[in-house]
Amino acid sequence: MGSRRFRKSYRLINRKRRVNSKTQRNKRTRAEFNKKFILNFTRTKLSNEEILLLSKGTKFVPSPNIFHVRNNIMADFIELARKMRCRFCYSNTSENTELHPLYLKTGHVPPRCNNALENYITDTMLAISSLEVNSFKDNLSRVERKSLVKISNNSEIYISKADKNNTTVLIDKNNYTRAGENHLRSIYYVELEQPNTASISKR
Repeated sequence: MGSRRFRKSYRLINRKRRVNSKTQRNKRTRAEFNKKFILNFTRTKLSNEEILLLSKGTKFVPSPNIFHVRNNIMADFIELARKMRCRFCYSNTSENTELHPLYLKTGHVPPRCNNALENYITDTMLAISSLEVNSFKDNLSRVERKSLVKISNNSEIYISKADKNNTTVLIDKNNYTRAGENHLRSIYYVELEQPNTASISKR
């Protein structure tokens, strides 16, 4: 009886090993095929999971974490509410003011100004807080999700899309900055003694 159980468990272990080895072979094959969609100009050696992730392209949108969906929606609506308050408090239809070409967003939070607007914002925030999020299928595996976090936290590389095709390009950030500085020092650019934003805004 004990020998039968041992043989059965041994078969299950061998079956799992065969499945895992087959999965790894398929992953290596897919990674070798997708290497042509990635140009790596860094010293970082990419794993198979990172190659499969980067080969999806820069326009690929990972599915959000189901535990953070409600918080993300709430954060987006809070920003929308801020803009609505700014529009109500500071917009003046009688004056046609044009924004400066080098205008920077301040992130100013205006005070509460209108009861109808505040009631709408409050009701919407209550509806979002009680929102039920349905489960959905993740378009990334667990290993690819870890690779995404690892690549996102790597501050030494710059990821961009190639100019003429859908290839994903990885460049060392220091080399990329140095190339940009060398380009600005060329004969095609001249450093201005004084800013000419007034003449630019009139164009």
